[in-house]
Amino acid sequence: MAKVNKKKPILRILIAILIIIIGVGAYSGLRVWNFISSIYRDSPESLLEDKPIDDEPINILFMGIDENPGRADTLIMISLNPTTEKLLVMSIPRDTLAEIPGYYRNTQTPYGVQKINHAHAYGGIPLTVRTVENFLGVNFHYYARVDYSALHKIVDAIGGVTLYVPYNMYYVDTAGGLTINLRKGEQTLDGNKAEQFLRWRQNSDGTGDGKGDIGRVERQQQFLKAAISQ
Repeated sequence: MAKVNKKKPILRILIAILIIIIGVGAYSGLRVWNFISSIYRDSPESLLEDKPIDDEPINILFMGIDENPGRADTLIMISLNPTTEKLLVMSIPRDTLAEIPGYYRNTQTPYGVQKINHAHAYGGIPLTVRTVENFLGVNFHYYARVDYSALHKIVDAIGGVTLYVPYNMYYVDTAGGLTINLRKGEQTLDGNKAEQFLRWRQNSDGTGDGKGDIGRVERQQQFLKAAISQ
């Protein structure tokens, strides 16, 4: 496979990754195509300086952010092997402790070891990429960054995602502007409810599955499988 260095092949890769991760199981009409294409057009620097060489696995960092310039609460490494045509997807829990390189603005105090999702709030895409590269010991060639408003639009464009919600989910964060209110049982989630499902970790009273971010990663995978099956 030739070196991936042109916009059109990379657009295809980013579209495929967004479809898989966000929950679109197949190309679902012109609205989805146009929307995802617009994401790419708004991010012309999605190709990083370290371009892959022939037959080298292509590494992409997917970032799902809460609000700009907020934290990257979803971090996923995607590795495409052009020789075997296999895809590796690995989630990084948002509370994973990692060394964040650099210093607080106007001080000489290093960021040090913190939750890995803080890197985006401190230094956006460049610092997030550098932090995850150092943590995993890999080089990323491309990135894709999507916020929850993009998730809403994509899920709504395909008519929602039907799955089984395993718990009653109720959580209110007034300061963070987050309200989660889902009932246990099978249902079709629209964009707003999909965000609630994907962000929930525990209820306001502390009850839940007791798994924290690991449970949330499992629900992301459940969401993915449900979307693909549709």
